[in-house]
Amino acid sequence: MKETIIMIIILILIIASGIGIQKYLVESSNMLCEKLENLKTEIGMAKQEQKTTENINRLANEIEEEWKEINKIWSTVILHEELDMIEISLLEVKSSIQVQDLESSLEEIDKTIFLVGHIKEKEALKWRNIF
Repeated sequence: MKETIIMIIILILIIASGIGIQKYLVESSNMLCEKLENLKTEIGMAKQEQKTTENINRLANEIEEEWKEINKIWSTVILHEELDMIEISLLEVKSSIQVQDLESSLEEIDKTIFLVGHIKEKEALKWRNIF
C-alpha cells in the first residue's frame, strides 16, 4: 500500500511538472514571437519613413536578452540543435539590422518566428506528439 501511494505521488509530480513546463513553453514562445512581430513592424515603418535604426537596434537587443533568459530554461527540455537554429537566426537578425540590411532582417525574423512556433507545436501535449 505504501509503495502504491509513493508511485501515485511520483506520477502526479511528473504530470504536474510536464504541465508547468508546457505552460512556460507556450507563454515564453508567444512572448518572443510577439516581440519579433513588433520588431518586424518597426522595421517596416523605418523602411517606409527612412528613419534611423536606433529604435530597431534597441528592440533587437531586448529580444536577445529575453532569448538568453528563455534559452536557460528551454535548454533543459528541448534539443540543443533546435535552440541553436533559433540562436543563429536571432544573430542574423541582429547583424542584418546593424549593417542596415532591413530586407534580410525581415526574412530572418520570419524564420525565427517559424522556428519558435515550431517548438511550441512540437512540444505540445497532443496525441500526434505522443504516438
